[in-house]
Amino acid sequence: MSQLETTPLRVLLLEDSAIDAELLLHELRRAAFRPEWRRVDTEDEYLAELKLLPQLILADYSLPQFDALAALHLLQEQQMDIPFIVVTGAVGEEAVVTCMHEGASDYLLKDRLGRLGPAVRRGLAMSEARAKQRSAERALQESEARYRRIVETAGEGIWVSDAEGRTTFVNDRMADIVGYRPEEMLGRAVWEFVPGEYPEISRIVLERQRNGDSQKHDGVLSHKDGSLVWVSVAITPIIDGAGEYTGSLGMLSDITQRKQVEQAMEASEQRFRTLIDKAPFGICIVDEHGTFEIVNASYAGIYGFSQAEMQGQKFTMVVVESERKERAATYLERLHSNVESSAEAEVVGKDGQLFTVLSNSIPITGHDGRPRRAYFLVDISERKLIEQHLAHVAHHDALTGLPNRILFHDRLSQALLGSIRDRGGLAVLLVDLNRFKQVNDTFGHAAGDRLLQEVATRMHGMVRATDTVARLGGDEFAVLLPHASEHAAIFVATKILSALQAPVSLDDMPVEVGGSIGISLFPEHGEDPASLLSAADAAMYYAKSTGCGCAVNTVPANPH
Repeated sequence: MSQLETTPLRVLLLEDSAIDAELLLHELRRAAFRPEWRRVDTEDEYLAELKLLPQLILADYSLPQFDALAALHLLQEQQMDIPFIVVTGAVGEEAVVTCMHEGASDYLLKDRLGRLGPAVRRGLAMSEARAKQRSAERALQESEARYRRIVETAGEGIWVSDAEGRTTFVNDRMADIVGYRPEEMLGRAVWEFVPGEYPEISRIVLERQRNGDSQKHDGVLSHKDGSLVWVSVAITPIIDGAGEYTGSLGMLSDITQRKQVEQAMEASEQRFRTLIDKAPFGICIVDEHGTFEIVNASYAGIYGFSQAEMQGQKFTMVVVESERKERAATYLERLHSNVESSAEAEVVGKDGQLFTVLSNSIPITGHDGRPRRAYFLVDISERKLIEQHLAHVAHHDALTGLPNRILFHDRLSQALLGSIRDRGGLAVLLVDLNRFKQVNDTFGHAAGDRLLQEVATRMHGMVRATDTVARLGGDEFAVLLPHASEHAAIFVATKILSALQAPVSLDDMPVEVGGSIGISLFPEHGEDPASLLSAADAAMYYAKSTGCGCAVNTVPANPH
């Protein structure tokens, strides 16, 4: 006996003939199914049985009180995806077409039931496939909805502007911070929301963003009602696939109340305590022994504790266990200094879960004249998730996923520091595709994009894990080889050229592109990123013009 004979199948028979029903069940058993069945021949009985969720429906085309088409329509009205097979005697071709057009899984004649088993298996398989597809679509929709919720419900303002500094997106929180509706801010320059002398400062900040600089600072915005709003700003430039600056994204927190607290502390300790108790962000005061002296409700709530549970306890109770000794020592060093500090830290809540906070601290003196430190705390876990995503986008090429020009320049700078320290060498390779423009002109930009992705994959496979392959823009790539000699650089360049010579299939046609590579070496051709890239660029153009494939720059870095 095969394994399939023990597999049950819940079957609903829409059939007025017990003999015909038994013939159907006999065929199902022959097809290695063990049917668990119910037979009905009226609409009410049929609807009642649908509630029991059968796995298969076998329906006679025409019954005295009911028919298969009506049953099929009722199944669709219930939005149930159950294989529905029409089984009946001789009937016209038009009826067969109608049944299949209306959504039946299959159509069988009663005198030809040998095809019942395969028809059932096909119907069950198609139903299962549709169920998996619906599940995948729901998962995708839920994922997109979660991301939208993060953006729209984030506790911080999100402000996106284009390359000219004009607003292209703000979330509800950002608009609320300055008292506008989101649509009132769209299209307006960022500096229109900055008071007094600050617009000129905003333009300076914009210029720095165009240079790819991320920035964090506190600033002032104008509220719609004319008041001033203090904000903490983290700005990330947005760089496109060609390495061009296309705008920036700002994460803003309203810190007006924090500023008010800091000012109030100078005037009156009583006012200071009142403001602490009512502040909507976390505030605590830690004494010289590292003990919580004052904890407001917001601070305790961030960690999931009550104020009573934290009052009088060591501040290290919320520090990751492996860092407690070091953090306690750092606290004692800061306690006796006048240094204000600001830091992001990973902390642990009452439930043992780790999350990230932004902590600012200032030195204060207690009523007994002894030193204390006051901490101002914000949970920035949601912001960190968004920042991590944006950091990747800002430093990687959107098309190939490779590091972009900014990240390559940073890694080259770090590698140079290591080479200077270790008195070692390194090599920079600039790679340019020979016939990329012809591919774009012949096959279109979509094919060109696929070609660039294939080139990126091949080049990445030719280097070590410690090397860097980057796309600088267009069809220009760069390779950083730390601790590499001229011989090693030429070896890698030869491997890359060989990989690029292999045809790439575009629209079912093999396309040969090839490349030209220029090599520069540290310290022979330069001791800074700009010099090395310039030297490699000159060598690459020499290789391209001579057709030699690969060239090493022979001009010394300092001919004098």
